[in-house]
Amino acid sequence: MATFGYRYPWSTSNTPDHVHAGSAPIRDFQAILDASTRIVELSDSLQQPHHSSIESVRCLIHESFSGRLPSEVLVFFEALGSRPKLQKLFWNFHRRHYAPLPLQALSLCLIQASRLALLEVCGLELNGTNSDFTTLAASIQNHPSLEEIKISNCRVPPEHLDQQQEYPLDALVQSMATIPHLRRIVLQSSTQDSLGKLRPESIALLMTTRAHNLQAMGLLGFSFQEKHLVAISNALCSSSSSSSLKELYLGNIQLGSKGDLALARMLRRQEESSTTHNNTASSLEYLDLQFQPHESPIEIARSLPHNTTLKHFFVHGNLTQVSQQAFAHAIQQNYHLQSLELMNGSPYLTEIRFYLKMNALVGRAELLLEDNDNNNHGSRAKWVDKLVSQRDDLSALFYLLSRNPLLCCVPISSISSTAR
Repeated sequence: MATFGYRYPWSTSNTPDHVHAGSAPIRDFQAILDASTRIVELSDSLQQPHHSSIESVRCLIHESFSGRLPSEVLVFFEALGSRPKLQKLFWNFHRRHYAPLPLQALSLCLIQASRLALLEVCGLELNGTNSDFTTLAASIQNHPSLEEIKISNCRVPPEHLDQQQEYPLDALVQSMATIPHLRRIVLQSSTQDSLGKLRPESIALLMTTRAHNLQAMGLLGFSFQEKHLVAISNALCSSSSSSSLKELYLGNIQLGSKGDLALARMLRRQEESSTTHNNTASSLEYLDLQFQPHESPIEIARSLPHNTTLKHFFVHGNLTQVSQQAFAHAIQQNYHLQSLELMNGSPYLTEIRFYLKMNALVGRAELLLEDNDNNNHGSRAKWVDKLVSQRDDLSALFYLLSRNPLLCCVPISSISSTAR
């Protein structure tokens, strides 16, 4: 699976000495927040005019930070958000996962950061009430500049995931749908459903409304059932959709027959969109699906010969034998996939990789989908060139000749000319 992560050299300083009054302007602010952080002094320093140049904030939060007075925390977050050039905001854990991130303070920061383009929260516990989650959603609603949002390996406090907070991220997802320049989203819970559940209608809304620039979406660590897959398929197949989605990551999937048919319909729809030049429907190029054990996505496999836009397909999970066989059969007729990964140890991997190599090195689409009449000199020349390029691979040579055996025939005119 492709990563959405970022790595930076973190500062070990938790004092405000490097941002005191009179220091040189800084663009990249880094800090560790814990019980010893002189947070009031740090907040005052950040609000000095010569630090209006800060563009990137990267904070590591220690579990001891939860002992700070709420008023101090709010003042600090407000100081960060008030930096007029702030474009990148990273919150990460320090030493232990699930250090607390107070949502009320984060909202106060975000609502001021009108030029923010990237928000990343990793390995933290999202602390707040239902009202705090609603406020967080409101802080990014219709945001004018946000392009990427990543909330990964996070959780909501287990005691809060009761019946009253079953869908804590629901309002946040709906607000993401209003962000016009949003290109990339990752929501990944640390363990299964530790960020709560997602409503199907909220996911569909994200794919069909103002977020028409959305190119990549990863929803991982959530329970996806048939109703979610049907909603996703309907959204991407809608004639009124203006989605530009190219990459989709989903897990953990309880497929079922309806879910299998829904995702198969979505992949078949990609072919219809490309052949009719329909600009309203998306054309997925990268698909990553994480299935629960013993699922059987046979219809998804059968849809692949009808799809010409998908380039990379990753299938995770201990699939049934019959579905593995279906993927092996489908790749024989799909000339566009560059990668197709099944479970390790699948007996069909060798066969699948052979046809992927034919797609990549030989260019099966170029040979088999064009007019390859042997009377056409140009087409015949292409076939001969491919044969020469694969002269050391007997399997490739046999495959190419089996698809166009007339290449072995010598024209009668050539025989007559030789005889004379």
